[in-house]
Amino acid sequence: MSNQNNLLLVGEYGIIMLLMNLLGVALCAPARADVCNSSIDELRYYINSEGGLVGRIKIEKDGTSPYSNAKDIVYIGLESKPIPRMGGIATLEQDTKNKAFLNSPQSIRPYAVKIIRSCASVFSVNVHGHEVGIGYTLHQDDTIKLDECAPPGMNMPFPLGYTYCG
Repeated sequence: MSNQNNLLLVGEYGIIMLLMNLLGVALCAPARADVCNSSIDELRYYINSEGGLVGRIKIEKDGTSPYSNAKDIVYIGLESKPIPRMGGIATLEQDTKNKAFLNSPQSIRPYAVKIIRSCASVFSVNVHGHEVGIGYTLHQDDTIKLDECAPPGMNMPFPLGYTYCG
C-alpha cells in the first residue's frame, strides 16, 4: 500500500471518528434531557402516588441566578381544592395531602436534590400550592439548601435562597 493510501485511510478514519464524535454529542444531549425530565417526573409520581395532586410543572429562566449555565427554576404546582374565583381541581383529600407535603419539606428534599443535580440548567426547585411554597436552591458552595421564607415586604424577585412561603 502506498503512503497516499495510508494517508487516505487515516483521513477516512479521522472523518469517521469525527462523525462518531459529532453523533455521540448529539446522542448524549437528549440522554441528559431524559435524565432531567425523568427526575422531574419522579417527584410528580411521588406526590401523586402518595395521594397528592400535581397540577402544572414549568421551567422558567430566572435573572437572579448567580450561575453562568444554571439559570432555570423548576416550579411544581400542587392543585388545591376548588376556591371560588381561583379554580382548583383537587379533592379535599388531595388538598390535605398537598398541604402535608408543603409542611414537610424533608419529604421533597431528595427529589429536589436529584432534579438540581440531573438538570444542568436548573439551580432551584420550588414546590408550591395555594399561598404556600417551599424551595431548594443550589448555593455557591455547591450545597443544596432549603430556602428561607421571604419576610413580608421583601420585593420580588427574591434573593438566592428565599421563597414565598405564604
